[in-house]
Amino acid sequence: MQDIVRRDILQVIHQTIALLQQDQSEAGRLKELSNHIIHCATIFQDEDSISLAILVYALSKIIERSRESFPLEGCVDFLEKGAAALEQRKDDDYREAIKSIFSIIKKADSKLNLYVGEVIYHASIKKATKMHDHGISVGRASELAGTSQWEMLNYLGKTKVAEHDLFGYVRKRLNYARSMFR
Repeated sequence: MQDIVRRDILQVIHQTIALLQQDQSEAGRLKELSNHIIHCATIFQDEDSISLAILVYALSKIIERSRESFPLEGCVDFLEKGAAALEQRKDDDYREAIKSIFSIIKKADSKLNLYVGEVIYHASIKKATKMHDHGISVGRASELAGTSQWEMLNYLGKTKVAEHDLFGYVRKRLNYARSMFR
C-alpha cells in the first residue's frame, strides 16, 4: 500500500471511530468521510480505500435507521485493530479487520440482516458511481467496488445525476474553448 493511501485511510478510520463513539453519531459526517476516501480511491484505484468507503457509507446508513439494535462497539474495536495494523504496516491484518466488520454487519440479528445486506449492496453501487463521477470508467469502477457493470449502469440510468453533471461540464469546457479562439 502506498504511504499517501495509508495516511488517508488512517485519517478516515480515526475520524470514523470518533464519530461512532459519540452518543448521537452523525450519519451525514460519515457519508462525507466515505466520499473523501472515494476521491483517494479514484486517484490510486486501490481496493483498500474502496472497501473502507463502502464500509463507512454502510455504517452511516445503519446509524440513520437502526443504531440501537446494531453492535457498533464491535465495529469500533476492529477499526482500532485495523488502524494499529496499518500503523505497523501490516496490510493483511488491516484487511482482516475490515472483513471482520463486514462479518459483524452480516451477522446482525435476522430482522436487520436483510436490511444490512441491502445497505452493503447499495453502498457498493453508490461508491462505484462516485468513482465514475470522478472520471473512472464504468467497467473499472464496478470492478473496484465489486459490483456488476449492469447494476451500476442501471443505477446511473435511474439517477440522471451523472448525465446532468456531464452536460454542465462539457458546456463549461466548450465555452472556455470558444473564449480561447475569439
